[in-house]
Amino acid sequence: MQAESFALHIAICDDNVGDRKQMERLLQRESDKRTEETGTFYIDSYGSISAIMTTPMIYDAFFIDMTSEKTNGAALALLLRDAGVAAPIILCVSSVDYRKLFLGSSEKEKHNILFLDKPIKKEELSNVLDHLVALKSQIVPTIELRGEKITRYVEEDDIVYAKADGNYIHVYLKDRTSISILSTITNFYSQLAAYTHYAAVSRTSMINVAYLKKVSFTKLMLTDGTVIRTTPSYCADIKKALRQYTEEL
Repeated sequence: MQAESFALHIAICDDNVGDRKQMERLLQRESDKRTEETGTFYIDSYGSISAIMTTPMIYDAFFIDMTSEKTNGAALALLLRDAGVAAPIILCVSSVDYRKLFLGSSEKEKHNILFLDKPIKKEELSNVLDHLVALKSQIVPTIELRGEKITRYVEEDDIVYAKADGNYIHVYLKDRTSISILSTITNFYSQLAAYTHYAAVSRTSMINVAYLKKVSFTKLMLTDGTVIRTTPSYCADIKKALRQYTEEL
């Protein structure tokens, strides 16, 4: 197991400054203890809802207690879910009884909602973090495709191929939709270096070899019938990706 692969990016949102600082200290101590075993915890701390809602998708977990604003911690949890956040949310119970507020909620609303009583006990926090690390180890990594109007998060084999067109990359997905992102094919391909199913096939295009049907020196045919031009100079990249893909089957 690689420790860094289970590192957690954690957000704290607490409008009580003292409690927020205490949670930072407790999480940092746990991070120091776990660095060699499960990876570092990267901790960002917020005191307002508007701040935490700026980039919520980057976090693996949230520790929340908001009591002095109109939107309390439970409402913030639902705002995060509405924004597409699927990561665990730990509601730290102080003056607001979050357990009671979630009693009548649907299973979808309660999914990955955990509770932790204040003052925070080290052992209980440690148990929660064990659970978060275990969840992180089971998550299939996703790729962010940030278009001008929408952002999609897809898995490796959701991408069939991508082609450059001017300043944009058109990414074609297995559900037969596409999204255009502002990038170059070289930059986009480099961002996917951790994934093994992709191969550059020309100066302007790349494919997922899981969808490769026929190969010649000058063109490739994908399983959906798409034909993409290539040259012999890209043969090594294609063969390497095919070999890695075959070994995984």
